[in-house]
Amino acid sequence: MSSSSRNETGMLEEQKTIASPARLYTNLELQAQRSLDRVVSQCAEEFGCQMSLVTALEPDRQCFLATHGTDLRETPRGLSFCQFALESQSPMLVGDASKDDRLRDNPLVAGPPNLRSYLGIPIRHCDGEFLGALCLIDPRPNFFEERHIAQLKRHADVVEDILKLHMLHLEATELNRQISQQSEELKKSLRIWQQAESIAKIGTWELDIETNEIHWSDGVYAIHGFTELRPVTVEEALGYYDPADRQSVSRHVQKAVSDQTLFCYDATLHALDGTIKRVRSMGEGFDVVDGKPRRVLGVFQDISEAYRAELSLRHAADHDALTSLLNRAAFDRELKARIAAAKCGDGSVHLVLFDLDGFKDLNDTFGHVMGDHVLKDIARRITRAAPPHSTVARWGGDEFAVILPRASDDAAAEHQANAMLDGIRHCTEIGGRTFELSATAGLVTTDGAVGPKELVRHADTALYHGKRTNRSSVQRYTSELERQKSERQAAIDEVNEALRTNRVFVGYMPIVDLRTGATVGLEALMRLTTTTGRRMTAAEVAPALVDPLLSRKVDERMMSLIAEEAPALLAAHPQLRRISINATEGDLVSRDFVERFLGQFRANGVDPSMITLEVTETMLLVDQSDRIQAVLRELRAAGVRIALDDFGTGYSSLTHLRDFPIDAVKLDLSFVQAMTEEDQSRSIVQAMIGMARSMGITVVAEGIESEEQRRILQLMNCSYGQGYLFGKARPVQELAIEAGAESGERRRSA
Repeated sequence: MSSSSRNETGMLEEQKTIASPARLYTNLELQAQRSLDRVVSQCAEEFGCQMSLVTALEPDRQCFLATHGTDLRETPRGLSFCQFALESQSPMLVGDASKDDRLRDNPLVAGPPNLRSYLGIPIRHCDGEFLGALCLIDPRPNFFEERHIAQLKRHADVVEDILKLHMLHLEATELNRQISQQSEELKKSLRIWQQAESIAKIGTWELDIETNEIHWSDGVYAIHGFTELRPVTVEEALGYYDPADRQSVSRHVQKAVSDQTLFCYDATLHALDGTIKRVRSMGEGFDVVDGKPRRVLGVFQDISEAYRAELSLRHAADHDALTSLLNRAAFDRELKARIAAAKCGDGSVHLVLFDLDGFKDLNDTFGHVMGDHVLKDIARRITRAAPPHSTVARWGGDEFAVILPRASDDAAAEHQANAMLDGIRHCTEIGGRTFELSATAGLVTTDGAVGPKELVRHADTALYHGKRTNRSSVQRYTSELERQKSERQAAIDEVNEALRTNRVFVGYMPIVDLRTGATVGLEALMRLTTTTGRRMTAAEVAPALVDPLLSRKVDERMMSLIAEEAPALLAAHPQLRRISINATEGDLVSRDFVERFLGQFRANGVDPSMITLEVTETMLLVDQSDRIQAVLRELRAAGVRIALDDFGTGYSSLTHLRDFPIDAVKLDLSFVQAMTEEDQSRSIVQAMIGMARSMGITVVAEGIESEEQRRILQLMNCSYGQGYLFGKARPVQELAIEAGAESGERRRSA
């Protein structure tokens, strides 16, 4: 047998044992036990036998409920003589057990006490099931006779009566216990209900429709502010409700009387102690006679705390926790309602989105605690500056949104938006530094033809355009902005897909020695191939590269490709002195830029002295100029050369040459291409070259497209140049092929 089968068998046996009726008699109450003891003693005396027993059989054992002539309390069932009496369900007489096939091998027969004679009468449980037997046993053979059966049967009837009385006693005891327990439970429930009434501020009430009397529990009196209990009429009870709620309360109760429906209402209650409470009552008709209830029963609860909490939650759900302005969800609902009204002819909707200028720098410098303080101040300023009846919300982060009043026209809306910008604009001093806080706004108007999401998107488009082109001003939405945004999104999609499918590559534009024409450097430029095979320049996807996250992805891909390709380029072009790489503002303010930049080239066996990092003047004008200056100095100390790109187009070119570690300047192509036709441009180029040379700074002219431009620059002692005259940017594979071809040509010439 498997272990699981044995376990199941054991469980079944255990269940049988627990369910056996004999279990009910193994612990008899004292009076029953004494009665049974007298019966077995009387039987032993009357029949003159050695042993007299009352047995009860269980599946695995034989219990002795009363004994005479033995001290045993139980035996295994297998040793029982009585089991055969139970099986036959009739009296059993055994003259000599040693000659009985059923008993001769029984240890009690084969050995001490060498039992021989047996007479047993089966006894029944009170439900009629056979339980055990009243039996007589003696070691003398043929001691009992047939005539003894009827005599013993009378004693067995007495045993059954005693056991029945025992069961009745048990049932009565259990019933009393249950009644006592239920009584205690009822008392406890009543006490708990009284406590619950007090804690939960709840009570019960009953209206007798025939007498028009109302009965309150203690809890209802307490809610009404009563200090003593006294009868209250229906009219008086209604009088405690707020006048605005009395008619509704009366209507609910009357409805319960007329159609027996359950009702529930919330109302405001003026208690006797002067407090104003919010209460909830529920009730229904009861004790119905001829289809009409004679009473109305209900519960009454003080829900003031929950009501105030609900109001607080509603406020919290609709308001920004920091500024207490409406949050985006509540603002969206208001905007949707205003647009719906406008569609029905109720004026136009003017929406303004504000985004703070300079806040990120402040927040990064002084942390979120100071940033939160500034945002709360800005919220107060916008609210004060907004015209009356405006809807003001914190849109998220450092953005705010305002729906202007209905009476505003287009001109007034723009004027009001500018007034709010003036209200926001101010200087604040924190930690010894002065920060100028301002905002850029996007304004859009609709007569209801545009939905809420689309209107917000239009305002955001205008705001984004203003942030790029004219900060701290109001930018009104136009369809032209939508076209530009679509172009930008298309460019973003193009670049993202090119990154995903590895179609971004590096194009290397030659930098030549204007005296010898030899290629001495290469500028690494971002290029990508479209799905149709067309090559695109960075300028063609420039709107996408304004996105900081996408720009970071492109920068990381470019840096990785340049570092991997640099060894092959330098090996194929031994005359190269530098590979120029364009940096972004995000690169220069990144905390780990220097480590990443140098680490990638060193990992590919490229000496940093072979690299030139190009920066623009606009990068040097940011608020974190100290950080950028430190980064450039660290790179220069490692051997990297620093070049100032688009030189001459900024406002502080000479200051930058003084304050930053600049090794080379690159003349902007606008000057180079104009100098053949404008004397002034030629003079400016001449001056910049002379100034740079006097400072020991290398000059590279960009945008050279004609021999005349090259000749003029050469006469001006400009050392290096780049432009389409010398070649466009090409991938590393093409440059390698070209280098191989030139090497072969030199060998053939030799």
